[in-house]
Amino acid sequence: MRVRKRIVNGHEYYYLEESIRLEKARVFSLFLGKKIPGKGKLEEKKRELLEKIYGEMLASAGTLYLTKGQLIEAEKRKRRYGERIKRLGKARRDEKEEIDSVNFVYTTLSTEGVPVTREDAGLAYRFNKENVRNVRDENLRVALDMIKGLRFVKESPKGITVEFISRLHATIMAEYGERNPGIFRRSQAYIYLKSYDDPK
Repeated sequence: MRVRKRIVNGHEYYYLEESIRLEKARVFSLFLGKKIPGKGKLEEKKRELLEKIYGEMLASAGTLYLTKGQLIEAEKRKRRYGERIKRLGKARRDEKEEIDSVNFVYTTLSTEGVPVTREDAGLAYRFNKENVRNVRDENLRVALDMIKGLRFVKESPKGITVEFISRLHATIMAEYGERNPGIFRRSQAYIYLKSYDDPK
């Protein structure tokens, strides 16, 4: 953020400004007055400008756990990415979406210990809703659920809400019914990392 002097009807005024490049560059500003306020007041105005930016960019978003600054940064990155994708031809966009989706599914599931292959992730991506029936391979079914989760995120309205997280969890964890997909714990749970070396 920066303080900028403007001449309005022959008078000097100061504004606090923040330039954000979304689809196009845009400057958000907040009137400060004829004098630059002191440090404490200026910090208060910076928070006020952040509220203004947040209100205009994400007015419809329900939020959980993320700061407003984090949400604004995420929105900036998403819009910049969307603008770059728009410049690509349809074939190139489709190719990039497939590569990104397959890589995400493969790395996420393999990190979680699911013995899925990149080929499983690619096959899951190429399936559509009509031809996914009676898939016997458990790892492929898990990959399919993750792909469904990705598509749910892309097609959902903007915003992180309790309902959104619940539905997303229910989608990607559908194969693990015993883990209550889509249901929140009643109390906090602690997971401890343990290592074990087999004496054999």
